[in-house]
Amino acid sequence: FLEVRAEMVRAMISVALFATCASLASAKNVQVFLLAGQSNMEGKGVAYESSGQLVNGTLLWQLNVNHSYLPLCHTMEQAPKVGCRAEGANFSGLYDNSTQPPTWTSFPGVYAAYKGSNDRNGTMTVGYGFQETWIGPEYGFGKTMGEYFAGKSDVLVLKVCWGGTAIETDWRPPSSGGDAPGWCYSNMTKIVHEALNSNLDKLVPGFNYGTDTWNLTAFGWHQGWNDGCGQKSADDYAVNLANLIHDVRAEFDSPRLPVTIGLSGFGGWGQDVGRRLEIMAAQYNVTQNAALGLGSVAAVETRGFFRSFTETHGAINQGYHWFGNAETYFYIGTAMAEAAKLMLQGQWKQPFIDTKPPSEDTPFGENDDTVW
Repeated sequence: FLEVRAEMVRAMISVALFATCASLASAKNVQVFLLAGQSNMEGKGVAYESSGQLVNGTLLWQLNVNHSYLPLCHTMEQAPKVGCRAEGANFSGLYDNSTQPPTWTSFPGVYAAYKGSNDRNGTMTVGYGFQETWIGPEYGFGKTMGEYFAGKSDVLVLKVCWGGTAIETDWRPPSSGGDAPGWCYSNMTKIVHEALNSNLDKLVPGFNYGTDTWNLTAFGWHQGWNDGCGQKSADDYAVNLANLIHDVRAEFDSPRLPVTIGLSGFGGWGQDVGRRLEIMAAQYNVTQNAALGLGSVAAVETRGFFRSFTETHGAINQGYHWFGNAETYFYIGTAMAEAAKLMLQGQWKQPFIDTKPPSEDTPFGENDDTVW
């Protein structure tokens, strides 16, 4: 009897261990990337025209372009002052011609949640820009991170943004002082806490708070146009951005959270307006702030991704929205993700970003009414 009972106990233990191991093996891990900013983080890159017309400047047009003629801008090297393509960017596989009708590819294991000025979520594909036929940096970012974590973790790109906003006021972090944090900052933190603590099962299919885990993996920032419209907000930008990074890390209890910044490179290498260059300089200088942790904040050059309206005819004739050029947005998101990957690997070394005006006699603070 004792031998039979011992055998039963051993069998029960084996079953319990098997069930535990099976549960652990099937547990889902989600890498969450928070992206924030103003209208260019919302995304104005036109993927395709709803009319069906094939238009230069759209993502659909880019599928038929051989981009190898462009020099490659390496993420961790000082950029050449020419038009270029982002390291890691690949247009192949974005469109599935095997379906009828052909459709934009959905990236497996990568999910998008666009909050703030919109409320959309689903599997990452075209359509998480400001309009459902547009893209923003989330597209290249999600594709890159999905490939990096494939087979290891699911990826959620949580994008929180509002157009026409400034870090001086709307995104003002608590450490910058004032009567209260900016409304964008307060709403962003609320949205992110709710997403992480209550809503992941609605944003990531199959996620179970009882068995699965998540990690806030990195923070991406692409913003700066509105602050560059006034001299004081441009002068304050470096301090405000450093405070934003500090406060976001403190808010989410992640003191070394990697931060990747897409430079406000509007106008490309021809940009000579002092306040615009001052914003870019601030975005670079924050990477050299030892108090934030060298190697944990990256700024990626974007001026080589700028395409003028006359060059591509754009999709939208608005220079402050990168002329609606989807190629530009795809490269920005890809470059931001490539920098985040290197930070996660502990390999990031910030390259120098030259923000001197093209002509040394261009003063800071010059009127930019006719830039575009």
